[in-house]
Amino acid sequence: MRLLAAMLAAPLLISCGGATLLEDPVRTTSGDAELQRISALYGSAVWERSAELSVQLTDRWQSTWLRWLTPLPSNEQRLALRFSPGGARIQLEFLDGERQGQVIGLDEGECYTIEAGRPHYSSQPLTRLYLESLVDHIEVLYRLARRPRAARLNARPCGEGLCNRIFAGPNPDGTEDQNEYVLWMDAAGGSPRYVDFTGGGFYAGSRSILRLAGLVRGQGLTLPGQIDVLSSMNDSAPLRSLQLESIVVH
Repeated sequence: MRLLAAMLAAPLLISCGGATLLEDPVRTTSGDAELQRISALYGSAVWERSAELSVQLTDRWQSTWLRWLTPLPSNEQRLALRFSPGGARIQLEFLDGERQGQVIGLDEGECYTIEAGRPHYSSQPLTRLYLESLVDHIEVLYRLARRPRAARLNARPCGEGLCNRIFAGPNPDGTEDQNEYVLWMDAAGGSPRYVDFTGGGFYAGSRSILRLAGLVRGQGLTLPGQIDVLSSMNDSAPLRSLQLESIVVH
């Protein structure tokens, strides 16, 4: 059944998106200072000099079919995640359920499982996608501030209020990864509300909308306490929800 779900959903993983997020008229080319302010408030200096970060969290999925594309055995799973900033090295331990105590990971693009205390490597593209996207979502406010191009977009309604928006993306003629982001910030308080972004490379142009709420802090870092993955900005119920519990800097 899990294989059937993967076969049916694979075209969705590689074909949704591809268009640039810079669709609206640019109000001003300035925007970098605001992105740096947000990133600094969330502890970007600590993130950049950290060797590794550990986060305990719960990953909840609304759809069993989509969850079958992941290594999770159930729709709600507590996890201990350890990763290097940028996600080149990722290790994940299952804290409950039928896989409790098992460890999987990603090292420079190669997936592995820990067996008898040693890593055993194998090709697992869906596990790789899961691990990389998990770190992408958690690090999103740090990553968007490192994009070389920023621009202010027109404000738009969001929820019951108004959000200022900033585009962050690659240089038009650059050779770096082509990830693009639009940060939606509460116009009244300036706090991040949503991030709309595309992934490059392994994600083949996929697009994600994240709704951010709450805060979790630890050792100079601040992360959103809850990260909801939405299919559209108007959704009230998320496809997936990450509930972050704690952060440790190594």
